[in-house]
Amino acid sequence: MKYTLWFLLILLLPLSLLGQTPVPEALTAEGIEQRVIEQYRAGVMTELERFTMTHGPATDDGTAFDGEPEVSEMMRAIRYASDGETSLIEITGPDGGSAVGTKVLSRDLPPSDVGGRRIWRLYVRLPDDREGRSFAGTSETKRWNSSGISYRDVKILEGRQMLEDYTFELLDPNGSVDRTSCFVLRARPKAGVVCEYAFFDLCIRKDVFFTIQIRTYDKSRTPRSWKIFSISALTRADLGEGRRVTRAMEVEVRDELEHYRTILSFKDRRVNVPIDPSRCTEAYVNSRETYDFFGGARR
Repeated sequence: MKYTLWFLLILLLPLSLLGQTPVPEALTAEGIEQRVIEQYRAGVMTELERFTMTHGPATDDGTAFDGEPEVSEMMRAIRYASDGETSLIEITGPDGGSAVGTKVLSRDLPPSDVGGRRIWRLYVRLPDDREGRSFAGTSETKRWNSSGISYRDVKILEGRQMLEDYTFELLDPNGSVDRTSCFVLRARPKAGVVCEYAFFDLCIRKDVFFTIQIRTYDKSRTPRSWKIFSISALTRADLGEGRRVTRAMEVEVRDELEHYRTILSFKDRRVNVPIDPSRCTEAYVNSRETYDFFGGARR
């Protein structure tokens, strides 16, 4: 139960599938990452997600679960604004699960509010709590729900604070993943940034500035490959005026050091749909009410 405090599964990935895009010869590593972030964010004001997290020990090759995995069903509502982002996650299943009813409200504060750096503020209520508790989003290496994904991992997957927190190097302008042509970037944490990795590599599709794989490395004297993130099963959302964004419907994380496997499977993802602001508040978190953001009905 203690790990439910770190349910910030906001599983949006810095992806976009907008057709063939010419790549300027002078584009830098930072410029490539900036294009990924821009295409992911452009024109998106709200998002809804319904997904399942499945995790557990893995076989030696990491391709299957070793035993029965743990499963949690979740729903998430996200509102983007000029003064930051607000996100609500609610654990909705499975029926009878001890964590069902857990609510996590997070706020991405702008840099001016926190001494020049963005920070997450969390407000969490577990099913048996009378009211929620506030946390500063600083324990970034903690796992969510005892899974193989940390808070820092989510920030990397979403492209959050990437240019603020990391330096970038273009390792290979002509890399490939499963015969798909990619830029390969290496990101290293800047001084003072809390990160469990020595560095990590991003494989970004050249034609659409789309991240399809992330490989992280530990901080041992000779850094070892640690986690591999594979992004697949993509869906396209129409924003109107010929603009479309792509979101991943599945993310697999293989922990090569601890032989652990985590899969995030999205059942439904929608962008720019109405979200009642009153549902993304501490008052709603403290209520016993549950609300189906997709159907608009109380459950």
